[in-house]
Amino acid sequence: MEHEKTCRLHGAQRVKYPKEGSKLSFSKFSNNFKQIFAIYADFEAILQPNPDPSKYSVHVPCSYCYIVVDPESNIVHKEIYRVSKLKERLRNYPSVDMNEQQKIDFLNEQTCHICKKQLDIKTKVIDHCHWSGRYRGAAHKICNLNYHNNSKFRCLLHGAKNYDNHFLIKALRHVPHKHLTIIPMNIEKYSVILVDDVIFLDSFQFLSASLNTLSSNLPQDGFKVLSQCFPYQTDLLRRKGVYPYEYMTDKTSLPPIEYFSSKLLNESCSNESYAFAQQVWEELNCTTLGDYHDIQGMSHKFPDWVHKKINK
Repeated sequence: MEHEKTCRLHGAQRVKYPKEGSKLSFSKFSNNFKQIFAIYADFEAILQPNPDPSKYSVHVPCSYCYIVVDPESNIVHKEIYRVSKLKERLRNYPSVDMNEQQKIDFLNEQTCHICKKQLDIKTKVIDHCHWSGRYRGAAHKICNLNYHNNSKFRCLLHGAKNYDNHFLIKALRHVPHKHLTIIPMNIEKYSVILVDDVIFLDSFQFLSASLNTLSSNLPQDGFKVLSQCFPYQTDLLRRKGVYPYEYMTDKTSLPPIEYFSSKLLNESCSNESYAFAQQVWEELNCTTLGDYHDIQGMSHKFPDWVHKKINK
């Protein structure tokens, strides 16, 4: 009875040993391929009164932001993400770009840079990046064919499993898609959401700190992605600003400081933070609260620290 109870709980299992003298070796070299693109996204939501008196408010998404970044931290697309354009660029990839020394190195190379095994002159080929044209090294023909992007685009949202994924799941019923795969942690939290060619991941699982904390550890010249969107205000926007999440109108001026307080967190806005909000409003020429919303939203959606870490 105890045996039956255990099997019902854990499922049937058995131990299978390898054959004597056999060796286990890594062969999925395509899994070593660094992703050509990284996609970063985030939702912004306003807090509206909840008709249920037992709950304080309802989070209603009011905006989203996407950026697509290449291996050199250059923004390929922003605001609107379209998979088709990226696929078109990958289909029409540039030819290999080799200098004279690299050509000599290729002729003399005897080891495949992918599998690290001996090269055969009959199967030796040039391996290069299909996005930049950069020469990567000599490789076996089969290794070169298998060493490529798997066409799945990674989209990272910081804190997605606790927040943004709820918006994604609700929106899926309105978005046409062919395939949907979810890896759940429980009935409310999902570590991975795969929709067709896009894999939604939570970057907090790799870097367990707020973006504000992570960005504060970057050097002065470490904000390459942010500086492409705000070239003259990069220093100003390095820190996280404040936003009146419980107050959303099309006003032509910042609301009073009390509107920046959070009833949900029972926190008030400091005079320093409010002064910073006024500085951002003036220096970036905001004319409506919508302008301020876009700046505050977009400026913290370009996580240079996350991109730097995951592309190491």
